[in-house]
Amino acid sequence: MSSVVKVSAIASYLPEKVLTNTDLEKILDTSDKWIVQRTGISERRIAVNESVSKMASLVAQKLLKKSGLSGKDINLIIVSSMTPDGTSPTAAAFVKDNISANNAFGFDVNSACTGFVYALSIGEKFARNPDYKNVLVIASEQNSKYLNWTDRTTSVLFGDGAGGVLLQRSSDKNDVESFLGEQMDIKYDKAITNAMLKDSNELPTNKIIPISTLKMDGRKVFEFVVTKVPQNINTLLEKTHTPINSVDKLILHQANKRLLPLIEKEINTVGVYTPCDIQKYGNTSSASIPILLDSVYNGQDADDTVILSGFGGGLSIGSMLLHLKGRF
Repeated sequence: MSSVVKVSAIASYLPEKVLTNTDLEKILDTSDKWIVQRTGISERRIAVNESVSKMASLVAQKLLKKSGLSGKDINLIIVSSMTPDGTSPTAAAFVKDNISANNAFGFDVNSACTGFVYALSIGEKFARNPDYKNVLVIASEQNSKYLNWTDRTTSVLFGDGAGGVLLQRSSDKNDVESFLGEQMDIKYDKAITNAMLKDSNELPTNKIIPISTLKMDGRKVFEFVVTKVPQNINTLLEKTHTPINSVDKLILHQANKRLLPLIEKEINTVGVYTPCDIQKYGNTSSASIPILLDSVYNGQDADDTVILSGFGGGLSIGSMLLHLKGRF
């Protein structure tokens, strides 16, 4: 029996609430022009009534509908999130229950913005086993609940959302081919603060809660991305004997629009399309890659060789070569 694994369906979910740069001007010392020039972001989605588990479940339901499967057909569920609803039960357990995946088990993965690529690599290895014919790999993030909405250096960057794929065994030679992960020095940390917002209207989620805020050394992370990420992608291309001119699309984690051309330059991506949707959704952490995949391929016929590359907290990098064939 073939041990080839393919991506059979792609889906995403974005919360209804849109938070624009103009909205942020009302609560921060910032401007639309300042944010767009430095990040490329014009707006982002904020989960008000949607939890991480709920968004992941909505993606799972879309994947089932697209593939014509039911919950009982799913064998494994992997959810990537750095912002889970809690430590236990896992988001994967809630997804299993919400889609009645009675024959499945699941677990969560947390590697910040790299998490989806790591989860996809794990799911691909399970799917090569005949016992795991249908594997859901989903990333779901509610970054807004971990932001300090008085800090313009971080709060303007992030948004909420979820995306994922269905992995299946296939007889085609079009598959999830190879993965390369790396872990670097820690330069991105989550600091706990006792601060509480006095006015609930200051917080887009419209709740008064203690906030665990994300803190980031932007300069060091920037240097890490523009040097180490291209090296990781080039090593993957060499390892798989894949010339860059045979790659159709480079799907990068949507961290900052200014990073994309710098990464492209270092890997000589002439003729390779590098799509971007950060202007609409901001940095959705590990969910950014599957959300972007759905933005590019939803309802489209594809026959593409694609590089995925996630990078971020840890510091971590994960790049993957895959071939997408079919209608998504």
